[in-house]
Amino acid sequence: MAAPRGNKNAVKSMPFRDALAYVLANYENDVIEKKEALRAVATRLLENAIEGDLPSIKELLDRTDGKVKTQTEISTDPDAPVALTLIVQGINAASDPSST
Repeated sequence: MAAPRGNKNAVKSMPFRDALAYVLANYENDVIEKKEALRAVATRLLENAIEGDLPSIKELLDRTDGKVKTQTEISTDPDAPVALTLIVQGINAASDPSST
């Protein structure tokens, strides 16, 4: 159920996100021009991934293909033992180059 119209509690405050957006938009130094900080970070992430840095590779894949979705279903029939089904979904066929 949604919050009543005009309810100010329904609006989430994101002060860190706002501060980060401000810093990314205004950061500059001798190498990075104003409004180019996020692109510089993305470039460094890609360079690290290409060099084989596994956390960078994982982050890059999570940001491009999406995180792997895990779904857990638990059945508790009182006459049967507890059954646990784990469904893991990975890269979808539309983004998998080997599926063409």
